[in-house]
Amino acid sequence: MTSLIWATPAEVRAYPESGIPLDMPDDALGQKIDKAARAIERVIIRWPTVDVETGRAFDADVRAQMIAAVAETIKARRKAEAIEASLGGLAPILAAGGSISTKTLSASTGTSSSGSTGAPIGDRAPRVPLDAIDALQAAGLIGGSARTW
Repeated sequence: MTSLIWATPAEVRAYPESGIPLDMPDDALGQKIDKAARAIERVIIRWPTVDVETGRAFDADVRAQMIAAVAETIKARRKAEAIEASLGGLAPILAAGGSISTKTLSASTGTSSSGSTGAPIGDRAPRVPLDAIDALQAAGLIGGSARTW
């Protein structure tokens, strides 16, 4: 269902507290929207009724929740990227299950016997954040027992 228009750059920018910088080009934001939509589509179990003329959800409330889901996903990913960037070279250590001590700045890699799976950063970060899941639930696109297509 990739032909469904989830959100436009203008709608994502207008979402309250989206945190999208005003100087981010629309094409870059469009790529983030497409990436977020692809991740969200994996959890959808009921597709909305689509307006054939616009390619968007027919119901305005469902459309608003879909925009919220996309904006929340982009917001969470941007926050995760900022955290990962702030860790610099230490991010791979944490992702691998290692530990970092700041009293004298030491780092150690995890071992297979430690049982730690590492921090959920980088490729291991959640693909669809909880706020987006909440929006999809409110739109009636997830929840229930079976996929409908």
